[in-house]
Amino acid sequence: MILVIDDVYDIYGTLEEPKHFTNAVNRWDVSETQQLPECMKTCFLALYNTTNEIANEIQKEKGAWNQFLPHLKKGAERARGDVPSSILCYMREADVSEEIALKRIEDMINKCWKKINGQCFNQLPMLQSFVNIATNNARVAHSLYQYGDGFGVQDRDTQKNIVSLLVEPLELY
Repeated sequence: MILVIDDVYDIYGTLEEPKHFTNAVNRWDVSETQQLPECMKTCFLALYNTTNEIANEIQKEKGAWNQFLPHLKKGAERARGDVPSSILCYMREADVSEEIALKRIEDMINKCWKKINGQCFNQLPMLQSFVNIATNNARVAHSLYQYGDGFGVQDRDTQKNIVSLLVEPLELY
């Protein structure tokens, strides 16, 4: 879902539409999507419904809807982030070279990974399965975008990594 929303942001969103989408996510309010094109409304509704369904399932199992929904919503808010676009945005905002922007984004990513890894060990036991899923999703996204757009631009390295992880058996010695 993150990849689809990211591509919808980049491809279909005008300068104002991603702001409205972000407001809808921050407020967690379907009515905020009225000004959006259908594709962005559909993305928000998919995110909204899926997140609420996950929280509902957790509530059935653990009886704690109110404890989990804020964590799920926060994860949805922070999910969007495309490294090449981030670099270009930072270059424009800070009026810096690509090299400086790349270093800044890499520093931000490293700081974020430290925070994510720290959270993996500091959660309530009932949140652990959610934290593991969210962390694994972040790992997938990071590996796909670590050296550019590994999802949209399917180069041999990305394809080779995916095949080696999901298709080819491990060799046992």
